[in-house]
Amino acid sequence: AERAIRNVFSYLHRAYAQRDDMIASDNMLIGSCMAGLAFTNSGLGITHSMAHSLGGLFHIPHGLANAVLLPVVIDFNSFDAGVKYREIAEMVGLPAATVEEGTRNLVSAVRDLNASMGIPAHVRELKVNESEYRKSLDAMAANALEDICTESNPRMPSHDDIVKLLESVW
Repeated sequence: AERAIRNVFSYLHRAYAQRDDMIASDNMLIGSCMAGLAFTNSGLGITHSMAHSLGGLFHIPHGLANAVLLPVVIDFNSFDAGVKYREIAEMVGLPAATVEEGTRNLVSAVRDLNASMGIPAHVRELKVNESEYRKSLDAMAANALEDICTESNPRMPSHDDIVKLLESVW
């Protein structure tokens, strides 16, 4: 997983911006493969659980839903996984003297990476109807809690936790 993370932080924007850059594309292919191997062994967590619900109800592509959700989930999980997030931040060259600083900088770096590729920070920017979204919060939370990916999340969320996370990305 570490190599996958390094490759994503080093090559994702470059592969996106320079589609003919074979070095960046090759490194993203390698990173993607390594990420797949890693999550096959460790699971995915609530970013994916919520992305399944969000994408299924509002026809948002799974990768896009994951990207929008990832910063808020990192923040949510930081109480239980903050040390790992600090290590990741440090590994990709972000200031990480403390768990809090590392987590904060990792969240910021993910948001910046998303923005550099035109990925919005909020679901409302994806032309989702607000009324429908708000009416679906309980159903999306229930679906996410039942999703197998939730079992491997470092912090077990409640129904209310997931509703709050989904509200925060509105």
